[in-house]
Amino acid sequence: MQRRTSLSVPGARRPMSPIQDHDKETDEDVVVAKEVDQPRSSTRSVKIIPFAPDRLSFALPKGTSTSSILNTSMRESSDDLIANAAALAEGTVLRPNVAALRAIGKLKMKHKDMVDRRRQQALDTDRHHAILKQYTIRAVAKKTTSAEQKLPWHLVNPSANWYKTWQLMSLGIICYQSFQTPYSLAFSDANSNPLQDYFSITTNTIFGIDTLLNFNTALADPVVPDKYITSRKAIMKRYICGWFVLDLVACFPIDIVMYIALNEASSSSHLSILGLLKSLRLPRLLRLARLVRVLKILQIPVEWKRWILYSRYSHLIRLVTMILAFIFVVHIMACVWHGSVARLGWQNTAFQPGTTVDLYVLSYFFTLVTLVGQNMQLETQAEYMFSIYLLLLGSMLMAIVFGNVANLLSNFYENQNSYKKKMEWLFESMGAMQLPLDLQNRINEYYQVMWERHGTLDGQVSVLTQELSRNLAIEVELYLRMEMISRVPIFHTCSKKVVQEIVMRLEMDVYLPGDYVVVHGEIAWEMYFVQSGICEVTKGGVAANDSSPLLSEDEVVLRHLTQGDFFGEIALLMQCKRTANVRAQIFSELCVLTRDVFESISAKFVEDRMRMEEVIVQRYHPDVLKQIEVEQREAKGLPLVLHPEVKPPSDGDASTKILAALGELSNRMGNLERKVQNIEDAQRHCFNKIFTALQVRKKKPPFDKPPASTPPGFDPVM
Repeated sequence: MQRRTSLSVPGARRPMSPIQDHDKETDEDVVVAKEVDQPRSSTRSVKIIPFAPDRLSFALPKGTSTSSILNTSMRESSDDLIANAAALAEGTVLRPNVAALRAIGKLKMKHKDMVDRRRQQALDTDRHHAILKQYTIRAVAKKTTSAEQKLPWHLVNPSANWYKTWQLMSLGIICYQSFQTPYSLAFSDANSNPLQDYFSITTNTIFGIDTLLNFNTALADPVVPDKYITSRKAIMKRYICGWFVLDLVACFPIDIVMYIALNEASSSSHLSILGLLKSLRLPRLLRLARLVRVLKILQIPVEWKRWILYSRYSHLIRLVTMILAFIFVVHIMACVWHGSVARLGWQNTAFQPGTTVDLYVLSYFFTLVTLVGQNMQLETQAEYMFSIYLLLLGSMLMAIVFGNVANLLSNFYENQNSYKKKMEWLFESMGAMQLPLDLQNRINEYYQVMWERHGTLDGQVSVLTQELSRNLAIEVELYLRMEMISRVPIFHTCSKKVVQEIVMRLEMDVYLPGDYVVVHGEIAWEMYFVQSGICEVTKGGVAANDSSPLLSEDEVVLRHLTQGDFFGEIALLMQCKRTANVRAQIFSELCVLTRDVFESISAKFVEDRMRMEEVIVQRYHPDVLKQIEVEQREAKGLPLVLHPEVKPPSDGDASTKILAALGELSNRMGNLERKVQNIEDAQRHCFNKIFTALQVRKKKPPFDKPPASTPPGFDPVM
């Protein structure tokens, strides 16, 4: 059996173990005590007790834990335990690196979120494809990849992972050389041997290999997407007419060639020409033109491009890009200043630099302060001319940078500012109307939830679909309502066109926690679908036609409605009263289908209407439907029974069914005659009004004969 150890101090109550309880004679053999050789002021007694409880009997120093003591094995010697106790007393026990563990935990959480996000994106894509496959909205083009197109063995596939890695490496070298080349031109030794510049030789070799690869890389077809041009002649022609000259000049080691040629000449007059080798490195800057081509080859996904260009963080990306561009301009100007403009020994007026890095820092500082409007001590005409140019350039850069920085920062916080302004206006409006605090809190909660879920401040949820074309709007609405459609049996019997029409005509209602959607006893007119949230179906309380308030304490919750559930479908067929209460338990969004919309859609699709009516009727008890029909006939003044000569039909009797049909037909004919009579009465009433109006108009005096009270010389026409 594994045994645990514990420490205790003198005077503390020692817990009894099972061994001590059953075998008290061996108590002294089990407990071992030792004294620690310490000064009298800090003397501490340590005991080792087997089967000790997890909770120690003394308080440890602040910042320490008991895990190191509880996990100590009995195989350790008592001297090690005493040393650990002394270390605890002195507070020298090493604590775990909490910051490192916290950072690792954050990385794991981010990785998990990224995996979950990708999995959710894949599920959303499959769901969207299922919608497009089920409903005929648009043709889905099959996405072809480069793996499906077989390329010749001697051609490079631009979408291959190794080729993209190669281009990324080239991109990093280009960015590095854009800073390193001006620096080497201005601050490196003019007589340095280019054959010993191994980094430059390596980069030239890499770009030379890349130039050869471009002659053997398949090109994207500009006409047919996701297809490559494999003709070697077409590839070479396009590359030679395009980027070949720039790539050749950028990777050709002209400085090495000139250095070898000058070294072969023994004349000392050629030694002064070695200083011109620095200028031969300028063509390397032409590699910056490859950035656009490399980014195009990398084939950045469209989702990333949209995020970079149009997301909220696009403003920060532009700001960082602008700052980097400003730093690069100052870097170029600093290199030009030290390499071409400044006199020899100009740095002695400030301080005596020790290394090349010191010279670069001083040059960068001089250029930066000149750009912002300050200046250092100048002597030569070239220095003054260059300073004038820097001042003009700095004024333009400052205007561009500071103006754009203010604009980008304001755009970055535009949504927060709009929300804050809306809430401030809302606070003032509610205060002016003197609304109670409870109502103000609910209004604030409504705006807050609408902002968090839909990003709207005016309560309009479906603003996007109003701007789209009909097919795009149908595609969006079907995607948003697919979970609801798949769970409603009424839609399963409908044709695809009916589902599209109904989804496009649905209205969205929002309910806060505690809001009643329907109340028992009110007239039913709509059918509801739960889009999100939870609703409660309750019984009890006071009906809607009662003047007393509805008390929620008297209600009994019958069931809960979640996403995809529906209720009130009988209201689409007949005018009846609600039989229960439905209220929102949490913030809920419900789609509403009114009877008018249902009638207008089902009038064009008779067969679908019959199937939907059959599904709706099957969900209700026959007694409930009979009671609703009786109430409707009483409201319309129709007879409650069939014709006297017609008997109720019985199963299996064809004659009774025919008689029942004839009786129903006679009832419908009677209804039709009554409607025709109502139309004739309305026409007669309308004709009487028109005749009366004409008689009144004839009795009015003509305008050419003014009344007797009209003064002489008065013309009524004027």
